[in-house]
Amino acid sequence: MIRHKQLYRHNPATGEIGDCFRTCLAWGLDAERVEDIPHFFADVWPPGELDPEIAELAITSAQKWLLENSAFGYIEFPIAASNNEQLFKWLRSYCSARTPLIVGCTSKNGGHAVVVFPDGEIWDPSLDNSGMLGPMKDGYYWIGCVTYRGRAE
Repeated sequence: MIRHKQLYRHNPATGEIGDCFRTCLAWGLDAERVEDIPHFFADVWPPGELDPEIAELAITSAQKWLLENSAFGYIEFPIAASNNEQLFKWLRSYCSARTPLIVGCTSKNGGHAVVVFPDGEIWDPSLDNSGMLGPMKDGYYWIGCVTYRGRAE
């Protein structure tokens, strides 16, 4: 899998919407280029801050695109953990050590998406390696899974 770096930083004031989520999705789908995956957040981003409704619109758009263009799906669910250590303890309890997951979290720059493995490895697609500091503003880590659903014959 190609560990791409995101193409855009997140700076809504200048009209630039970060593409960490699509970069993680490109990795999960083994895409040759980040540009091969739509920028779902930029497509639905109104002026203002990220809130759960924007994320929900972007995730729904990603799920629809995957359904129409691939043999994969995407599911996402919240996990209540107050810090990364608690999150990894939960992940180790329920997932195999090398199962890649896309995690919505906070970074030094705000809301962010990274790829994590339950064994503790974190791959950060940000241009400045802004990291995974804790849960999102809503108090949850959002765990995303790329799922193989097969193709209808």
